[in-house]
Amino acid sequence: MRGAAVGAAAIVAALAGLAGGSAEVSAQTTWKMHIVWVPARPEAQAYKRFADMVNEKAAGKLKIDLHQGGTLGVKDVDMLRILPAGNVIQIAGLYPGYMTRDVPEYASTLPPGVVKEPAKMVGGLPALTKIYEETYKKWGIELLGYVMHPTRDTHILCKEPVSSLAQLKGKKLRVWEKFHVDTFAELGVSAQIVGQNDLYVAMKTGVVDCAVYPIGFATTVSLQEVAPNASYLFPYVLHPLHIIVSKKAYDALPADVRKIVADAAVATQQETIQNYLSGNYDREAAKLFVEKGGKELPAFPDADQAAFTKTAREIWEKTAKGLGAKATENYEAVLKGLGGLLWLAVVAGMLMTTFVVMASVMRYFVGSPFRFTEEVVGLLFVALAFLGLPWATMRNRHLRITLIPDKLPPAVRRWTDLLGMILVLIFLVAFGWQSWEFASFSLMLNARSDMGGILLFPWMALLPAMCAAAAVGVIVRRLRGPSVDDDEAGPGV
Repeated sequence: MRGAAVGAAAIVAALAGLAGGSAEVSAQTTWKMHIVWVPARPEAQAYKRFADMVNEKAAGKLKIDLHQGGTLGVKDVDMLRILPAGNVIQIAGLYPGYMTRDVPEYASTLPPGVVKEPAKMVGGLPALTKIYEETYKKWGIELLGYVMHPTRDTHILCKEPVSSLAQLKGKKLRVWEKFHVDTFAELGVSAQIVGQNDLYVAMKTGVVDCAVYPIGFATTVSLQEVAPNASYLFPYVLHPLHIIVSKKAYDALPADVRKIVADAAVATQQETIQNYLSGNYDREAAKLFVEKGGKELPAFPDADQAAFTKTAREIWEKTAKGLGAKATENYEAVLKGLGGLLWLAVVAGMLMTTFVVMASVMRYFVGSPFRFTEEVVGLLFVALAFLGLPWATMRNRHLRITLIPDKLPPAVRRWTDLLGMILVLIFLVAFGWQSWEFASFSLMLNARSDMGGILLFPWMALLPAMCAAAAVGVIVRRLRGPSVDDDEAGPGV
């Protein structure tokens, strides 16, 4: 008995030791941090210093694994929907301009070019913080601090020397967002959105002649090879980059670890603010641009710089007034409705797959499938195709052949885009009307499928209904302009 008791005590002690070891291991928390910037970018390096600082100070209690270049597959546009749960990622670096789908007013909060002095960006941080925190509070996200953009100068980079608005007229100009398309249009310059990943090829093949681009980043995409002439036009004053964390994950940390994370964010913010205000990065980057074959021209004349700033502020005011509360509410309602239709299309696709699998299993193991399988699969396929039509139209995700349009001048391309939208509307109206007549005739006959006796009118009515929804998507997209969710370029990351 005594030996048994000693053995039991030993087992209990061993289990207690294992439990203690497990508690010790579980005390270390690992967070995944997403950023879209690649390691060569200074923004990525600032976020890495933040993560390294936390890992060093936390001494094993918290480890932040930084995933650069969007390698986790997370899209910045989905950040407000993914981060709060704290499952896929727990912390992220974000440019707030990507939140315009869920927070449309951010498109006019601080457009590039409206603030002339970079120092005013720092003075405006308290006001911006209030705006950002109000948004994040609704979504269950904590704003820890900022990473300031390292560069503060925006140049016009061209194949040929261009250093005035007069010389820029007649050139095909690349920009990274619609705000600049509108601003330059007011100044008599045709501009089009081209994504950063496509910029080098677009410049080399003649799609564009010039680009609005920070000289500080020009060598990171080898722009000096295809657009070696750079002339300063306006300050690179944008939304600061954010350090944000899932509130759920943040609140789960011990108080001392939360303080370590918060202090590291503050330290990173202060460091990047000093770097931003000093302008050292731009000076070094300009030297590198010249060393690699580029040429820094005199800046645009003061009158041109003032004209750009004045026009940008007028467009800003017009955009902000146009984006009233009701307009935002209506836009969100349309977007939500079309997104709901997309989910119905997903469900139809899943059901279609289920019936096909069941038919195959029953054919080989039972001897015959359901009699109505082929009918149901056909109807679900029609539902899948047409329920996804409005969303794809709204987001411009249809398959397109752009070989010819990409080579057209911006002014001509805008007219071809408008013509394309008009032709799509004509098709949707004609097809929707014909399909409605067909559907109403089937309702009058109470038409049903041959094998399963399925009422056909609800399925046939999807065609005109989705054509109408897609037409709404075309009109809303035309009025709204390109979005970061569209199959087009977003802001220049």
